[in-house]
Amino acid sequence: MPPDATDSDAPPQPQPNRSNRRVHLLASTPAEWDSLIPTPDLSQTPSLPFQPSSSRTRQEQREWYAQHPVPLPHDPRPSLHARPNPSARALPPPTMVRVAAIQAAPVAYDLHKSMHKLRSLVFAARDNGAELVVLPEAFLSAYPRHLDFKIGSRTAENREWYGKYVKSSVKVPLGAEGRDWLSTSTEQRPEQDFWAFQQLAQIAKKYAIFLSVGVVEASNVGSTLWCTNLLFGPNGVLLSKHRKLQPTAAERIVWSQGEGTNPIGLKRDAEGAGAGSSDNMPVVQTSIGKVGALICWENYMPLARYLLYKKGVEIYLAPTADGRTTWLPTMQHVAMEGRCFVITANQYQAAGDFPPDYPPSVGDEVKAEKLPEVWSRGGSAIVGPLGDVLAGPLWDKEGIIYADLDLGLIDGAKLDFDPVGHYSRETLLMELLGQVGGS
Repeated sequence: MPPDATDSDAPPQPQPNRSNRRVHLLASTPAEWDSLIPTPDLSQTPSLPFQPSSSRTRQEQREWYAQHPVPLPHDPRPSLHARPNPSARALPPPTMVRVAAIQAAPVAYDLHKSMHKLRSLVFAARDNGAELVVLPEAFLSAYPRHLDFKIGSRTAENREWYGKYVKSSVKVPLGAEGRDWLSTSTEQRPEQDFWAFQQLAQIAKKYAIFLSVGVVEASNVGSTLWCTNLLFGPNGVLLSKHRKLQPTAAERIVWSQGEGTNPIGLKRDAEGAGAGSSDNMPVVQTSIGKVGALICWENYMPLARYLLYKKGVEIYLAPTADGRTTWLPTMQHVAMEGRCFVITANQYQAAGDFPPDYPPSVGDEVKAEKLPEVWSRGGSAIVGPLGDVLAGPLWDKEGIIYADLDLGLIDGAKLDFDPVGHYSRETLLMELLGQVGGS
């Protein structure tokens, strides 16, 4: 969503009170994390609260759980903290997967405090049984609302804030995709390049979850930024990296465009060719299903959506910054079109989540004191493959929403519509598309 977009049906917002800044931290230093957040005992299935949804009532959930000897979410992966039991009965992979969408804002432009908050939120989601945890677009370290400069001129203040943005962004090691980077890396200190990346990998591994997080990615050399989504597996491996193909409107001022592939190394062979690349539009086969992601208004790009459908996406992640009421119908359309589950996570973002002297420049006609207190209302939601809203939308507060996804429903949902199968007419339409002039 462009920072200057408005929603005509949004309620009037209170005036900002910059003295009440929200900071939710469980610890003040990384050393306190382990003492305040113990490692979950994944050998024991937690007692989970029931999550009513539009597709399954509370009573139906109780009856479903009562009929199954292993309470959900069942985790087929070996516990990281329990010794294997050779006599244990092998269980089939589950079709039910518990997922969580976190609606929260980081401590903007402060990577270290934002990482503290991320860890506490992820722990809460995992403690409630989530196997896949999804955080919003640009959670580390800020969605840059109102960060701006005039075309044809820049000020020292503009440059200062862009410098702060680069320093609070996340660097991703080249070639980390699909590699056990943790096993070969040395411990990173907070001032080192890959500290944040290492923290994310360790969090995913510590809590044995699939972790999807939106980051502002900084170039390893230089100061170029991308809006990126990272997906980590429960072993701490980076499963996929997706850079936003097309920043929207004023986002183009600070974010670069993603490409079809991402470089995985700087070394060249004898012929001068690059060291290889990774897919920038991946759909990853995991133990919980095929997972892919598009960021915010990429979800309005028909061909980008079709590419994920063609790759068989089952759990479609849509981290966003669009807090308008029109976003949920978009997510319902995507779910129905792709016949997949859709998880969209947005920030509930207020002026108090930013430094007191922010924003740096919003034009002479708009002053900081005229900005509303709430900059994004949220609207996070989880949608089923027939468009039914399983959880959310969550408005006007931070929180975590949960849903149990029955992946066994996907084949049946395609009885009357398969976007890349019997309803695609791909050969015909691609031929017609090629005939359109000016494309």
